[in-house]
Amino acid sequence: MFINEELQNHLETSSTIKNQSAVIAEWNMNIPTNIYRVGNYRYRPTDSFSTYYSLPNTFDNNDEGKFYTDATDSDIVIDGGFDDNDLPTTLTSTKDKLKMLYSLEDCFKPFRPRSGINKAAYLPGSYLHNPNIEMANRPRYYMPDKNDSFKYWTSYRSENGIDYGIANQQTSGKYVIDDTSPFIVYKNNIPANRVVVKMQTHVGNIDLGPFSNKSENFNDPEPIFLNSFFVP
Repeated sequence: MFINEELQNHLETSSTIKNQSAVIAEWNMNIPTNIYRVGNYRYRPTDSFSTYYSLPNTFDNNDEGKFYTDATDSDIVIDGGFDDNDLPTTLTSTKDKLKMLYSLEDCFKPFRPRSGINKAAYLPGSYLHNPNIEMANRPRYYMPDKNDSFKYWTSYRSENGIDYGIANQQTSGKYVIDDTSPFIVYKNNIPANRVVVKMQTHVGNIDLGPFSNKSENFNDPEPIFLNSFFVP
């Protein structure tokens, strides 16, 4: 049997013993019955001629400007995947598989993981990983599964043959992720809430750049840091 020598010595030589208890709680105002809609806005700050150059100031239930309709390929239905008759909801999007693997809905559920993990996704002409002696110092990739207890949201999507939601647009020497602006609308007012959006690259402790694809060489991407914002 495993014996911790430090613990055993403490038990044998100390006159008193104290334990350190941890109370873990989450302040989450996202009661499912109070959520009216979650979604993602089209937002393209690199294109000053685009309709989506800036975000709307107010929520439009009818979305006359097509700012958020079909602007994410992930699941956004706050019903647990079933309708009032306990039947699976019909997937009407042409990218049904993404709805099974990624979910914006899950990001508003209680006790979601604080930090994300790297979910592998294939993009034509891109490569996720290559064998090297520094593999232990690079992030690991995990395959998404429809049975995952928590499904992370992916902003990647395509529209009219153009890829959005990935850092493929550059301005002032920095990469910008278009169409990545998730939102939540409540039925009734709440005191305050916080939505945390964590964005990651495959940067590790070791710089393995430059990388190559079929058309160009590029440096190891710069890390993208945690962003959070409050929703009143």
